[in-house]
Amino acid sequence: MAARRGPHVIKLHDTNPPLLGRAPGAAPAAVPVSSRDEGLLAQHPRASAAHPAFALIEERLAARDQDIQELLVDNQRFAATHVALQQQLIAAQHELRAVSVAATRARAEREGEVRSLADQAAHIEAEARAVAAARAEIDQVHADVQVLAAARTDLVNRLQGLRETLTHKKAEASKTDSVRPQIETMRREIQNGRAAVDFEKKAQSDNLEQSKSMEKNMIAVASEIERLRGELANAEKGATAVNPAAAVGNSGYAAPYGNSASTYTGMYGNPDATYTAQAYPDAYSTNQLTSVTQNQFGFMPGRSTMEAIFLLRQLMERFREQKKDLHMVFIDLEKAYDKVPRSVMWWVLEKHKVATKYINLIKDMYTNVVTSVRTSDGDTDDFPINIGLHQGSALSPYLFALVIDEVTRDIQGDIPWCMLFADDVVLIEESRSGVSQKLELWRQTLEAKGFRLSRSKTEYMKCDFSAMGYEDGDVSLDGQVVPKKDTFRYLGSMLQKDGDIDEDVSHRIKAGWLKWRQATGVLCDPRVPHKLKGKFYRTAIRPAMLYGAECWPTKRRHVQQLCVAEMRMLRWICGHTRRDRVRNDDIRERVGVAPIEEKLMQHRLRWFGHIQRRPEEAPVHIGIIRRPENVKRGRGRPTLTWTEAVKRDLKEWNIDKELAVDRKGWKCAIHVPEP
Repeated sequence: MAARRGPHVIKLHDTNPPLLGRAPGAAPAAVPVSSRDEGLLAQHPRASAAHPAFALIEERLAARDQDIQELLVDNQRFAATHVALQQQLIAAQHELRAVSVAATRARAEREGEVRSLADQAAHIEAEARAVAAARAEIDQVHADVQVLAAARTDLVNRLQGLRETLTHKKAEASKTDSVRPQIETMRREIQNGRAAVDFEKKAQSDNLEQSKSMEKNMIAVASEIERLRGELANAEKGATAVNPAAAVGNSGYAAPYGNSASTYTGMYGNPDATYTAQAYPDAYSTNQLTSVTQNQFGFMPGRSTMEAIFLLRQLMERFREQKKDLHMVFIDLEKAYDKVPRSVMWWVLEKHKVATKYINLIKDMYTNVVTSVRTSDGDTDDFPINIGLHQGSALSPYLFALVIDEVTRDIQGDIPWCMLFADDVVLIEESRSGVSQKLELWRQTLEAKGFRLSRSKTEYMKCDFSAMGYEDGDVSLDGQVVPKKDTFRYLGSMLQKDGDIDEDVSHRIKAGWLKWRQATGVLCDPRVPHKLKGKFYRTAIRPAMLYGAECWPTKRRHVQQLCVAEMRMLRWICGHTRRDRVRNDDIRERVGVAPIEEKLMQHRLRWFGHIQRRPEEAPVHIGIIRRPENVKRGRGRPTLTWTEAVKRDLKEWNIDKELAVDRKGWKCAIHVPEP
């Protein structure tokens, strides 16, 4: 439409527009006037002169009318065109919409086809892995068959040899017919001798009491002889120690261990002194001669780390139920084994009335001991060691426990307020001031005997069960503040200030993964059979994950964490991921591993049975604080305790707790077989 109006616009914007009343260019020709127009013009004031602009105006008006008519025609044509274009646009939009729907449908179909192809590829890959595993197992079976064939050949050869030997023996046995009368005669003589012995026993039954008294006298005489031998050995040792030529002997013994008739050259002290094999003491024989308080759980028969951990957790549960605070101090000794004074060790052995011969032998082991340091430039000169215990000796742990027990016997207190495991000591009180006084008393007692408490490794933990904050302060050790912790690792188990087990469960899972990483060379090797991998997992990894689980009051989230960690390990062993869509039961069947949840319950019930069978005077019963009957729990859901967890396990497995008295029956009842 703009193109059509071009000429009209040019007319309106002419560079030389005509003036009103004047025509552009030359004057127009005269226009004839009608009689009517003449009348009108005659009446006009200026009718005397004809105005030339009227004709021009009329011409222009006619031209404009023509343009307007053309414009109207064009507008009508454009309107029709516009309507047609709109219809075409609507049709195009409908067509575009249909094309979009078709494209979306085609895209969805294509994605479905791609997804199905991906699933088929994953399935084919899984089948390829299974085929590879089956091929490896077939190769292993072939190898086993070859080994069995070789073994069969060997057995056939051995059987042939045995048959030949049997034939030879039969030939020899056929020659023994002449010896049978002699054997029969000897049998009769033996019967006659037995009858004579029985008759003699009956005849001398009246002298039984006299023979018993004689045996007692012989035992007393033997003890006196042994005492005299000990004194003689002391005298010989004193005479030998005066010899200045005595030097340090070679490490090791002159004769192989285990021969009761052989003698040994002294590893320490006088190399010329010799002793019989029965003369050397061991931890078990000296343990029968000495008594250690029940507070010591380290290296003592019938006691373990689990008892100490269990008693400490039970104490925390009782105080959490009663909403009372607990204050704990964990003592650490600086270089405990290397700083045991020898004089204190001899004093402790004599105070426990250890046999003199044992004391002399131990002193001989610790006399004139020298050592050297091996460096990149060679070994240093020998230098003497006059303090501490021997590292690596089977007797050293018991000697250390004996020394610590005797030094602290008067300040230990009752179980579980004071518990020792070798040099790991925990002191517990209901108030901060009480535990501070007890810590200071222990410091003075130990440092008076030559020991030293570590200022940096001794730690303090407050179990704020009351949530009232009556006591808030620090515990000091010789003027230095003891570090305050929210968690503490006690005998391998993580203790929390709130009494929960979240940190311990996480720590055990990390310990299991650490063992896993150390054995990836075996567990990730496709040549190793799955059953062998599962056996290694049951032997090395799962015990690390379940250490201390006997004392756990586990909740559902704790069990879920352990199950997730175990299944990740087992799937890794089999070379599968969760995307392979392999069931957990199938994975466990391949490696032969039972669910860790059931093993956790087995560990807890096994410990419960152990406690039930222990005598009443055992530390595990003495240290348990009984739940008061008049104590009411607060509002809300009560915290799960170990006893309630055991009851839940017994109910789930339908086991009577009275069966725990029978060790074999209880073991069969709680047994969880591996698949």
